[in-house]
Amino acid sequence: MEESNLAYLIRREQPSEEPSTTTRFELGVAAFGPYAAMLGDRFAVHIRKWSTARTRPPYITAYRLGRSGHRPRTPMIDRPSTRIAITC
Repeated sequence: MEESNLAYLIRREQPSEEPSTTTRFELGVAAFGPYAAMLGDRFAVHIRKWSTARTRPPYITAYRLGRSGHRPRTPMIDRPSTRIAITC
C-alpha cells in the first residue's frame, strides 16, 4: 500500500496441454489507485527478481495492531487495523 494505491500478489493456475502430476502456478500483480500502473510495475520487478533467486515459498502473515508479542524481523506493511509481513 502506498498512499491511496494498493498492489497485491495474485496467483493463478497455469493451463497445461499435457497431463502432469504437478500443478503449476503463475504469479502476478493486481494494482489499484491513481498510480496503479507505476506501483504494479515496481511490484512486478520484485516478483521477477524473487522468482529467479528464491529458495522457499513466500508466507503472508497478518497481525492485529496493538497485539503484543513476537514481531518478525522483516519489513511490515501497516494498515489501519492490521500489520502485514511477507517472508520467504
